Amino acid sequence: MLKHLNLVTGARYQNSKSSLENIRARLREGHSVDDLQLVVDYKHEHWHDTEMYDYMRPQTLFVPGKLEGYLLSATRWKERGRPSRQQWKQRSVQRDDSAFKASYAGVDYSQVPEGFRS
Repeated sequence: MLKHLNLVTGARYQNSKSSLENIRARLREGHSVDDLQLVVDYKHEHWHDTEMYDYMRPQTLFVPGKLEGYLLSATRWKERGRPSRQQWKQRSVQRDDSAFKASYAGVDYSQVPEGFRS
């Protein structure tokens, strides 16, 4: 598992107690190595080129309170074909933009509507 994390992030985590304790605990809980690798891949895509990338470490990724949520998001990401983060933004902009245009296109906001205080 650490080899995969190191490969994806370019880090050099060692087989130490602090690096392995959360990984081992999640494996004992029944998560698979594939689950944990999927979380690493997803969070790499989610956080790369952001300040959050500093948290791409075993202590953050595999902590008990966060892994379930990360895994749920990672599974959805995998089901959508593992799109790049740029595609996430395009999908949300397209969805928001089309809804906005469908509801409010052509509305004149330069004047206060009748019945409203100015």
